[in-house]
Amino acid sequence: MKTPDWVQELRNSIPQWLDKVAVPKQPGRFYPCLNGRTKVGNEAALGFSCFALRIYCIIGIWERLEGDQNSKWIDFIQSFQQGKLPNKGAFVDPPILKHCDPWRARIIRILLRRGHPGFTHQESVRIAETKQAIATLAQVGVQAPLPFKGFPLTAEEIHHYLRAKLKWSRPWAAGGQAAAHAVFVSNEAPKFLSHADSEELKQEMRSFFNQILDPETGGWYIHRRPDHGQLINGAMKVLNALEWLDAEPTHPERLIDSCLDYVPPPYGCHLVNTVYVLYQCCKYTKHRRQEILGYCIKILEMIHQHYQLDGAFSYFLDHNQTHYYGAKIATSMWQSDIHGTYLLTFAIAMIGNLLEWGNFGWEFIRT
Repeated sequence: MKTPDWVQELRNSIPQWLDKVAVPKQPGRFYPCLNGRTKVGNEAALGFSCFALRIYCIIGIWERLEGDQNSKWIDFIQSFQQGKLPNKGAFVDPPILKHCDPWRARIIRILLRRGHPGFTHQESVRIAETKQAIATLAQVGVQAPLPFKGFPLTAEEIHHYLRAKLKWSRPWAAGGQAAAHAVFVSNEAPKFLSHADSEELKQEMRSFFNQILDPETGGWYIHRRPDHGQLINGAMKVLNALEWLDAEPTHPERLIDSCLDYVPPPYGCHLVNTVYVLYQCCKYTKHRRQEILGYCIKILEMIHQHYQLDGAFSYFLDHNQTHYYGAKIATSMWQSDIHGTYLLTFAIAMIGNLLEWGNFGWEFIRT
């Protein structure tokens, strides 16, 4: 199948847009969008740098950067790793950590019981940002300067963390934290634990996911079956964890059935997470393959609607992403943003590989 013309044009328009949101004379630093940024949006940098690097890897231009841009970019990301306690080894972006938990959002989270019982929202953000930085560096074959040890280091501790500290009635958030720990167990533990101890942690995580697997939907949760969005977005996070743990999904056919039952809402995360679930499941089964391909074409049409005249994608259909981990980074405007552009570029890469577009060349990356 031929690559659509509008996708071909992205090879030029997305790098040109990234050049516009790149901060002058600061290699690796990017703004979240062109216009309407808040003070936090101007100051924050770690997550946006990771998003941009991943885009460069997906569309195949990371290796073509000139001079020492690659090494300076890597140095910039590594500069966010903390060298002293209590955050030693963690990657912290101070503006995001400071503003990620405004009081209104905290009250809503308490009233609706959306938080995890074992840690605060700030702690969850620190874990997520650290995971993202470590995974991004690993994508280009680089390790963090310091080992990160801020996770359970025995099988008993990792089981307790997964079972008691994560709220698996909301598998999207729980799966995200679990995926972060899969990265730590896979990438960081071997730096200071024996091979046997590292493998024991990985096996304990695999065993836990098998315990909470629902064979009817193919998803992972505890207690009542969650709504479709929670089920599929949560499954994406667990599949990401399983990839780092060198494990396969047990019921990919059921998970495919669950995906195809609904069309996701038109938001960046929902679109890419649905495609990710289908893409990963298709590695292990040909179940309903033609239906999957037709479904992906529909998703691609939805993604195209997010394309903006400035050359990239917005997270929402009619405006940019305004918050990052709860911190307000921009006002709502009709423009592209770096978060939406990364997510939808990644989704297009997976769709293009599933549809076997000729001369496409975009790459799947490990997130």
